[in-house]
Amino acid sequence: MRTFQISPVLLVYCASLLLAQSTTPAPPAPVCGAPALPNVNQLALLRWYGANTVNTFATAGSPNGIAFDGQNVWVVNGPPNSVSKIRANDGTLLGTFPLGNIPGYAAFDGANMWITNLLDGTVSKLRASDGSNLGTFPAGNFPWVIAFDGSSIWVADILDNAVTRIRPSDGATLGVFPAGPFPIGLAFDGQNIWVANQGGGNSVTKLRASDGNVLATVPVGAQPLGVAFDGANVWVANLGGGTVSKL
Repeated sequence: MRTFQISPVLLVYCASLLLAQSTTPAPPAPVCGAPALPNVNQLALLRWYGANTVNTFATAGSPNGIAFDGQNVWVVNGPPNSVSKIRANDGTLLGTFPLGNIPGYAAFDGANMWITNLLDGTVSKLRASDGSNLGTFPAGNFPWVIAFDGSSIWVADILDNAVTRIRPSDGATLGVFPAGPFPIGLAFDGQNIWVANQGGGNSVTKLRASDGNVLATVPVGAQPLGVAFDGANVWVANLGGGTVSKL
């Protein structure tokens, strides 16, 4: 059994802390010798590693969408109708895999990469570990942006003004739900899917993820394009007005 020796100076210091607590009301002090916990309000300021220099890595074509699988970055090349798998820590190209006609954007479901094929009206499912094509599934007429909500894949159809919900296990369509004109942005807030409608009306559509019901249509700035969730609010980038809307 290991034994530990405590410095007399440390004992005196601990005794002084106990005496101070007995005379002056104060929040409980940390146990003597225990490491201090970080201030949670300053976590964003911590420097986890040194800044890297900016590097540029070649892909296999003209990149559209991009997604991260936890280890690698996937860059959609449309054209030449492929996706490049790039190792995130050093930019090494690990492989280039064929897709459908004019692939657009990608989403990761925890095991597979899903990529929209605009002119084919489909999505491709690729196994993230090796890029094997596990299937191509229908997703409307002009599928473009795509998102994963933890259980389903959502694809926005910019021609049909709708979003398609897909089961990841087999690519089955679980429903097609209305959105606004030219839906071109998607985000998941933990319960709902938000769709940026760029083609008129300057709005976003809020769909309940569990069943696709439309919960609200919310006005934003001109020509909404990108949409993101920060844990509390939804942010929308408005192409036409040069603004962002916070919902």
